[in-house]
Amino acid sequence: KRVIACALAIMLVLGLALPLNAAEGGAPLASADRETRVIVQLLQNPVLVYETQLKERGVYTAQGLATYSNSLEKNLKNVISQAKSKGVDLRVEAQYTHSFFGFSASITFNKITELEKLPGVKKVFPDLPVELPNISYTVPQ
Repeated sequence: KRVIACALAIMLVLGLALPLNAAEGGAPLASADRETRVIVQLLQNPVLVYETQLKERGVYTAQGLATYSNSLEKNLKNVISQAKSKGVDLRVEAQYTHSFFGFSASITFNKITELEKLPGVKKVFPDLPVELPNISYTVPQ
């Protein structure tokens, strides 16, 4: 779980530091019709955040959490459906609701701006490959 959390944190930081279609100086990284992978964050809180909020307020129920989870899945499918109906051709790779609310998809660069403008979309990040360093641990003697 820590590796996934670290990977998501790295992707978020990189997404803020590197715009999707521009290198330093504003030069395009790829042609407008080239396919790329993105991570789309949606507006609502993920299940884990909602669960924590319910527990902090002392109103947690498993049924309430299940209802919220179902509504997230419905909203996620709705955003994907809206994208496709507006001509945003995307191929969904994975859907996330537990610790992050959104999905990853392949899309052409020229459709990213349209995807960002859809209701319910908070942010679109590049899905950059991340390699974890090979770290060896030693036990002090």
